[in-house]
Amino acid sequence: MPDELARIGIRPTVAQTPAAGVLQPTTPAKRSTVDLDPPSPKRQRTEPAPVELTTDGLNAAAVTRVLLTAVGKHPETREIIELHRPTILAGLSEDGSRKALLAIAQIYNDVLQEIGVVREQENAQVQRFEQDVAGAIRLLHSLDRLRPSQQYERSHEIQHPLNETLEDISSRLSRFSSLASKFNALAALSRIGLAIFYDADGEIRKALIGYGGSTGPLAESVISVLELLEGDDKVAGMEDARSLSDALADYGYSELQDYMDEAEAEL
Repeated sequence: MPDELARIGIRPTVAQTPAAGVLQPTTPAKRSTVDLDPPSPKRQRTEPAPVELTTDGLNAAAVTRVLLTAVGKHPETREIIELHRPTILAGLSEDGSRKALLAIAQIYNDVLQEIGVVREQENAQVQRFEQDVAGAIRLLHSLDRLRPSQQYERSHEIQHPLNETLEDISSRLSRFSSLASKFNALAALSRIGLAIFYDADGEIRKALIGYGGSTGPLAESVISVLELLEGDDKVAGMEDARSLSDALADYGYSELQDYMDEAEAEL
């Protein structure tokens, strides 16, 4: 048989006799592996940042949106909403909506977290107030074609909507608003105020400033925005409003200047 295998080219396997004194393994050696990647540490679960229980920084539409989301997730909250209706047949007022939302958020943490998310989204947007300024400037010149006596008689047509614009600019801000929005509001109020002093016709200026028709709302709106600033930001904001403060003081209205003097002394 070995001769036949050799003749067709196949060599029989001959077992090698181990040398004397050499120990042979009785089982196959196991292949060792090295894990080059260290085990990843377990991710620690981070708790969400605490959210302040307030609707400041949310406009009416945002309050309604969060309130509807809360009702969708927790239908039982309808009972809370009913408590804030003035009558059975009446709808919720904006104030009632805010109170209802706060009452729900005190019970359901997910609603409180939703308030925080929506507030952050709302206040990330920078308000520019360009349309407010343009509208106020147009309003100041809306009676230019009239005679001075007619301008004075109809000055209320400018005074009331102008004061509403001033108050609206400041009311659209909160302490949660972006810093850029706050400075833009100060710039808008100053631009409108200085236009009253230096651009309005004589009789219109007399009605708005000489008789104090708009000086109160103007000063109060600027002060309300400055109240939202702190530290160096407040210093910069007061510097931006300095020209307007000086113009008001020149006409005997020192409310804004007095506020800024006291604020500077406290900083």
